Amino acid sequence: MNNEAIKALTEKACAPIRFRMRKEVLEEDPDINEYLNEILADERIKYVFTWQQPDGYLGHSFHGGLIPEEKRKYSGTGAEGALRFLSEMGIPRTYPVVEKGLTALRRDNWNPDRWKWSTSYQPELGLFGADNVRAVVFAYFGIEEYEFIKTEIQRALGYINQVTAISSIEDITGIYQKKLYFNREIPLPDIYNLKLLAFTKSWRNGNNIDAIARAIGRFIDLSPLPQIYIKAGTNWLPRLLSSPTT
Repeated sequence: MNNEAIKALTEKACAPIRFRMRKEVLEEDPDINEYLNEILADERIKYVFTWQQPDGYLGHSFHGGLIPEEKRKYSGTGAEGALRFLSEMGIPRTYPVVEKGLTALRRDNWNPDRWKWSTSYQPELGLFGADNVRAVVFAYFGIEEYEFIKTEIQRALGYINQVTAISSIEDITGIYQKKLYFNREIPLPDIYNLKLLAFTKSWRNGNNIDAIARAIGRFIDLSPLPQIYIKAGTNWLPRLLSSPTT
């Protein structure tokens, strides 16, 4: 690696980049407390912190984002977007706002989203359910010991391994109203399936890694991937795909 680039990123970049560069790229063990005050001074973090409800929940929905609720079509401020952002900024899992936010995602009725497809589990269509995304949120913070996360890891492995059974995109899609949609029970894994395996380690052994390598190789052969929709009844849902070639 270029020493000058490393020096610039570890000494002159913003606090989250300096911290994550040392931890994730250089594989050091930096003390987050050396960076935390500077990170917490970020106005975006202060804004996200204001979303926390008395019960610890961050925002008013689960799969929302950083856009205020009145400007969003389906859901407003959301726990998934908030916790993903906080993890990317280097806020540790033990920080009170994060800890309370994650605890709120383990309670009963943890998903208040009003959009019905946010909770739908129909893997034959490519709808992998809200637990798929919830597991990724915990994985961002290095957490994978809960049973629902273990379940989603095994499901993700299964979905990704199915890629090797696909000979062409035409095998798994139909065309309706000039749109491609999944037409049989081997949908491509979505970006959250891939993220879950990227951020977790418990599944990693020789056999699984070999299987993933074969699947990724087939995934690359199928790329560049076109936009494929989920056709659920009369609803067209855009599919979050991730192409290894892009």
